[in-house]
Amino acid sequence: MYFSPTNGGFTTTFVVDDTVTAGTEIYINADIWYPNGYKWTFSHPNTGKEMEGVILKVTNKNFLNFSFFDILDYTT
Repeated sequence: MYFSPTNGGFTTTFVVDDTVTAGTEIYINADIWYPNGYKWTFSHPNTGKEMEGVILKVTNKNFLNFSFFDILDYTT
């Protein structure tokens, strides 16, 4: 996991567990780090290609929630 206090960039890598069906939530401090907005993407760690099949939701301005609608696409 990496967070840049210089520009607010955040990068993390994780292993998908296909037995977990709940979403994952990430906390951000939008007022402090992203007052002008932000963009978030999911990319394959080996190819860097943006991945599809992810449901992204902002549950409030400080919580980003994601889950996979086809988990099997991410376990291979």
